[in-house]
Amino acid sequence: MQRMPSPLVSVVMPVYNTSDYVEEAILSILNQSFTDFEFLIFNDGSTDNSAEIIRSFKDRRIRFYDHPLNTGYVVHLNKGIELSRGCFIARMDADDIAHPDRLKIQVEYLLAHPCVGVCGSQVRYIGRHNGESAFPTDNDGIRIALMAYCSLWHPSVMIRKEVLTAHKLTYDPDFLYTEDYDLWCKLTKVTQLVNLPDYLLSYRKHDNQVSIVKEQLQTEAIQIIGQEYLKSLGFDLSQNQSESLKYLSEYPITINDPTELKHLLEAMNKIRTQNFTLKIFNPEKLDAFLQRHWIKIVDSIKYFNPKFIIPLVNTEKTFIKNLNIFETIKYIIKSLLYWNTRI
Repeated sequence: MQRMPSPLVSVVMPVYNTSDYVEEAILSILNQSFTDFEFLIFNDGSTDNSAEIIRSFKDRRIRFYDHPLNTGYVVHLNKGIELSRGCFIARMDADDIAHPDRLKIQVEYLLAHPCVGVCGSQVRYIGRHNGESAFPTDNDGIRIALMAYCSLWHPSVMIRKEVLTAHKLTYDPDFLYTEDYDLWCKLTKVTQLVNLPDYLLSYRKHDNQVSIVKEQLQTEAIQIIGQEYLKSLGFDLSQNQSESLKYLSEYPITINDPTELKHLLEAMNKIRTQNFTLKIFNPEKLDAFLQRHWIKIVDSIKYFNPKFIIPLVNTEKTFIKNLNIFETIKYIIKSLLYWNTRI
């Protein structure tokens, strides 16, 4: 049996002003049940005492790169790929907490499934919001969901390094704050992606994290990446139809504009129809994805008006077959009465 190189895993973690959380994040990696790893930590010009906290750890597995200037973490992610010695690269964020068996579980999965290049997991939210993720677990589901949102949690993933190097793939600095989404879309062309059902990361939500501070920039970039992803697969949607796909996200976005609902239904129908010819997505799984999100979208509408009736009634049967007659009547009555609260 061929001997695996050591370290087998390179954990890459950028740090910027996370002194309140970085010690807990580091300990969650150092205390992993799987021990054959190196820990590359990049300080991106922190102005708090994050660097001091990192230096207080004397574990030989830590390789600390202290940068005096804040250049943005994408630079350090790519440097991490370049400097990593492991077969697998595990991402980690400085404000999150890894499950004690995270590395062990992901290494075992990737060794048993050589066709998989990216292995993520479900996460538990901590901090300002509590809850659990419900991301798709199989390659088909992830590829379908990528047309609307980033369907892997970046700090939960472990990546097979040879897939990146063989195809010369790195994080694109032009997509700062959505660099992971862009990379996953590119990786779908060359490897398989999975999310394990296990909850292997506690993902912290707080007011200073990038996804909160840069939310508007992220939203704009997500739409651009999603549009380019579908276009690269051969799908042809109008600008309005492409932009409406944001409502298919796992993240709650309420739709209250009948025109937006119309564009969304047009986009869903076009994707289904064009997929029959392109044969990009599994048809049954695509229908299941669209049905599930259609029900959520309609149920989340808070401010109905009569203009909703036409798109609701004209909806393709595949999107409403999970609605019984009473639910359908409910939505139509809400539209007619201009009700502003849920029935």
